[in-house]
Amino acid sequence: MSWRARLSLSLNELRVVYCAKSASSKGTRDFIKNNYKTFKVLNPGLPIYMRPSDGAQPHVAARYERGVYEVRDVTGLSEAQVLGVVQELEAAAPHINSTVGGGIGGNKFKLADIV
Repeated sequence: MSWRARLSLSLNELRVVYCAKSASSKGTRDFIKNNYKTFKVLNPGLPIYMRPSDGAQPHVAARYERGVYEVRDVTGLSEAQVLGVVQELEAAAPHINSTVGGGIGGNKFKLADIV
């Protein structure tokens, strides 16, 4: 099974925040334009949120089990690099989901920390 099709088994949510105008979000916008439909077809039950926000620093956030979030900055990355970040987030899921408190390293948050 492709890692793209495993997203709904690995993540509880995928969120992409970007600026609709800035050059630093171009790769993120291209990622959305060229990949969103495929991800939704392969993972119809997975909440995938695309959030344009003027002046926002582009980032990708994955929510894992027990409300653990991991956020990755994708400022200035190409479409392929943003896709690589999403793949890394999916690949990290077994470790993060099996570790109480969300594992070690990275920007991991409990849901209560960001609400």
